[in-house]
Amino acid sequence: MSDLFPGTKPHEIRAVQARKKAALNAAKKIQAAADALNVFLLACIDCDDASRSRGQDDGRIILMSNMMEYAGYLESKYSATGRE
Repeated sequence: MSDLFPGTKPHEIRAVQARKKAALNAAKKIQAAADALNVFLLACIDCDDASRSRGQDDGRIILMSNMMEYAGYLESKYSATGRE
């Protein structure tokens, strides 16, 4: 394994691999949370009261967007096809 990373200590390689695994796990969970937030927002819209979406400045929409962007970043950086 250390042949792939010359000069890198085994514990450093394990730490990088653990970070990669944790990042991909976090990306999945962040995406799931964004999906749940979207379902909640749609339920609020169905209520047709003051809880409906207030457009692009709605905190729920901003949060969903940020979550999806960060999950995508993690996936692109740490996936097998991404860079280390």
